[in-house]
Amino acid sequence: FEFLGKDPQRVQLNYFVAARGGNEKMVGNGTDLSSGFNTYAFEWLPGSMRWFINGKLVHSKTGAGLPSVPGQFFFSLWAGASSLDGWLGKFDPAAGPVSAEIDWAAYTRPDERCLFPESITCP
Repeated sequence: FEFLGKDPQRVQLNYFVAARGGNEKMVGNGTDLSSGFNTYAFEWLPGSMRWFINGKLVHSKTGAGLPSVPGQFFFSLWAGASSLDGWLGKFDPAAGPVSAEIDWAAYTRPDERCLFPESITCP
């Protein structure tokens, strides 16, 4: 999930195969995602990937071209540069400090189910 300042109602999904991205997809749930905490989740299984926002499936990908080696997830806040204005949106430093808050992160193995109430594995 990549949060681009130009559109707080959408996030960019991406995944990497052999250290290459290029699999971007912009998705949203019709609300301002910057107005409060949200739950973001993805499910990565052999032959499929699915992305969720607040428990709702927002995108899925199946078939060839998906990652097949162990991966990682990380959090970052893009500072941006004028060369990235078209992607991120124009950054205005006079608008005040920019921050990202992560309340918690969790990992669930494919063989585990419902370890915490917000998990997409819970019924």
